[in-house]
Amino acid sequence: AERGRAVATFERRQWEGLRNYGEVIGFRNRADGDRWDVFVPGLEYELPLDTPFPLQRVLGVVLIKGGNHKLAIALPPPHAPPSRDAVEAGVQDFLRIYAREHPGQQSSRMRYLELDQAVAAAGTAERAAPKPPPSDKPPTR
Repeated sequence: AERGRAVATFERRQWEGLRNYGEVIGFRNRADGDRWDVFVPGLEYELPLDTPFPLQRVLGVVLIKGGNHKLAIALPPPHAPPSRDAVEAGVQDFLRIYAREHPGQQSSRMRYLELDQAVAAAGTAERAAPKPPPSDKPPTR
């Protein structure tokens, strides 16, 4: 897949409460040889199944013992999550559901690694406040 042209499709899983879970087309996870697993945290609705959606960015990674990690992704509008709080709640929901559906997997052995906060906030419908430009003046003491 060309840079900036990655797409994901979503599938139904028999995990109660889970929605918007799928895979990145064209990328393989070395842990299991399957495509990278992804989920879209923060959306309050289910995306159409088996429809390709362009990825906007990776928000973070759910690290799972054994290496079968999951990517939390953002899609471009109109499917961008409404807020950072919605993303955080969606990630916590995913961790809870995944641990429940995989009895051998302890939640204490899973961890969410968020990318840079500014990057994560930029992936939502609410945008991070721009940083002021650097000053030409030397710092005051």
